[in-house]
Amino acid sequence: MAILNKGKHDLFKFNRKNADGNQFNGQEPSASKELEEFVEISGTEKDERPLDDILKEVKEQVKAAWTLPEDERRKVIKRLYKKWHPDKNHDDNSGRYAGSHSTFWSDFGRWEYDTWEDSYYRSSQGNRSRGTRQQTRDEKVPSVAEARQWMRQAKMDFTAADQFFPHAVSGQHYNWICIMCYQCVEKVLKAMHYTKDCNNVPSTHDLNKLMFGLNMELQTKVKQFMLLVGPRDRTMYPERMNIPKIPADVYTKETAESARDVTKEILEFAADLL
Repeated sequence: MAILNKGKHDLFKFNRKNADGNQFNGQEPSASKELEEFVEISGTEKDERPLDDILKEVKEQVKAAWTLPEDERRKVIKRLYKKWHPDKNHDDNSGRYAGSHSTFWSDFGRWEYDTWEDSYYRSSQGNRSRGTRQQTRDEKVPSVAEARQWMRQAKMDFTAADQFFPHAVSGQHYNWICIMCYQCVEKVLKAMHYTKDCNNVPSTHDLNKLMFGLNMELQTKVKQFMLLVGPRDRTMYPERMNIPKIPADVYTKETAESARDVTKEILEFAADLL
């Protein structure tokens, strides 16, 4: 018997086929035990619990996921995304997801960040107690020159988004406005980190993590942007969408316009801080 080397967080379904290899369609199936990875969780039976109970459960599951290796954690997060995100539940006519559409991604991102922060804190505390904490640089080294360099590129990204906007009207290209705005906001936040310590600039693309420790008013504006656009991958990759939708289908003119306006506010606010 063949042994499958799969992670415990992988989900599979039996691919039941008849003798000629076709999917079973009313005839007696063969005894096939062929496994097929199961990811389309959004089509499973609907959960009728109150939305608050569901959100609480998802938060706990996200928190638990952060105790797993990165590849396993991504599988769990992706599974939760496919199961609960409002974009994946258009067939639910009760409207239970409609009211949460504007805040779900904010909650999801906050849960991921909160659990990441908790994990980081526990790790640093554990290292300190064992006397194995890594040596850190006591003296911070700000670099205004590098901060301005990043801000220059952020401004160019915004200019590109602003100038492309009229052309996006001719087709479904509004996700590209959001992509360019996201790139702008990311560079603005990294510029702000350079003003604090050029040796400790996060390499992540995640705005949730990049805004940590920065000006609170700036963080508020970034959160507003994230409510509009969502995570970076959602603006670019079809795997975040239900088949046959793609990012170009879900980003509207109104969303792109609002994202552009908030990005301009973020850029101008950060420029005043330099």
